[in-house]
Amino acid sequence: MARWHEFAVVQLATRALREEKLNIGVVVIGDQIDVRPGRNLDKIKAISRAMTTASLREALDAIPEIDTSLRNVADSSADRLNRIANLTGLKFGSIGQFEAASTEAYEVYLGHLINKLVEPEPAVRQKKASSSRLFSSFKNEMRHRRILARDGEDITSHRVVENWRVEEGLSADFALKNGHLHLIKTVDAFAETSPIRRVIQDIAVSSLVLEAARVSFGRDNVKGRIIYSANSRSEMFAMPSLETAAHQGAELINWASAVDRRAFIDRLSDLAAPLPLLDEINLRSINASVLPNSKLN
Repeated sequence: MARWHEFAVVQLATRALREEKLNIGVVVIGDQIDVRPGRNLDKIKAISRAMTTASLREALDAIPEIDTSLRNVADSSADRLNRIANLTGLKFGSIGQFEAASTEAYEVYLGHLINKLVEPEPAVRQKKASSSRLFSSFKNEMRHRRILARDGEDITSHRVVENWRVEEGLSADFALKNGHLHLIKTVDAFAETSPIRRVIQDIAVSSLVLEAARVSFGRDNVKGRIIYSANSRSEMFAMPSLETAAHQGAELINWASAVDRRAFIDRLSDLAAPLPLLDEINLRSINASVLPNSKLN
């Protein structure tokens, strides 16, 4: 049978003038108080050099004994925590409740509370730029056609730029601005290199990126494409998700099809501003007024 448990966050506070508090653990208030410290108590050094980790752990370990020796029958949970706070200098947050039907559920929920309320927030994981074979293959084609932006060039160059940010946390693999905003996501769906579940996730993220761009820049101003590469087995599983993306407005390009691949690259080449050829650069650098006649031809 499920049972309700009351809990509170244990806090270490500095002098009132500084108004600093640090969450260091969780207590569950039952017949006895169950104390669960955070995994890294060394973080107290961020607000106090006067207290050591060992002395703090002793204060936490003493909570059940203090509560048992001084507890009155009529005391509420708040009364019990206030008495402990007055004797130890620790502070307690507001009292909350959770429900657990078993010991296992109790431990799981306590672990969840500690991770959510006590442990430091995890660092934001920066998504690495795609490095799949499909990504590299497309990039090489853009370079071969001389429409890949050079280092330092942005989308105003009217060439294809890599990893163009649509909004925080969402980026297109490639982007080109020339009249419309052309955004491209690549999905390498070869089962030998990518699990099917990962492929489905990549397609979903691609759809999200393209939809976010339509919202930010206008639906009529964005041309979204998903380039995919798949063998027969992975294509069978990925196609429903790809068709959903197409229904939402994405154009699908099968990289394994030589016809589709060439037609799409030709279209991009027509839209982009190509890099100048070396001969063109050299011709522009010639100043006829300073060269002898023998060198002009």
